[in-house]
Amino acid sequence: TADIDERLASLQKLLAGSGYSKDEVTLLDIEGGYGFSMSASVLFPSGSAQVSSDGQELLVQMAKSIGTGSYERLWIRGHSDSDKVTKPSTLERFPHGNLQLSSDRALEVAALLANRGGLPMSKMAIAGLGSSMPVASNDTPEGKSSNRRVELFIIEDSPAAK
Repeated sequence: TADIDERLASLQKLLAGSGYSKDEVTLLDIEGGYGFSMSASVLFPSGSAQVSSDGQELLVQMAKSIGTGSYERLWIRGHSDSDKVTKPSTLERFPHGNLQLSSDRALEVAALLANRGGLPMSKMAIAGLGSSMPVASNDTPEGKSSNRRVELFIIEDSPAAK
């Protein structure tokens, strides 16, 4: 629809002005809505679920844009590479490894989108998927970097919901 196209154009301008490359923040055109894939390095320090200050600013800007439209559900999905968590301090915070790290990251993004971005938590679905859905091979540093990400999927209102 024209509303989605207008919002996508606005989001593309936002991303173009953010200073992040297309490898770091990608706008996704998905059936029934739109989405973003953000490299974990854009949002988090290594081995952490605390959103960096730059990541917070990016997410607040995205929340403002998302909030200008009507949507049914906002999916927030955390992903990791397949490397086992072995660093003692990281393992202490995430004893269940990558699944817990990806879940905590997704939850932190959701909380920030709600608390600082003003988006209703009641419309959010949050999932940590660990290394179960890679987008690249985990055999190279570049592939691992691609797999460490947070995705936002904004599902537009369905005709039945109106």
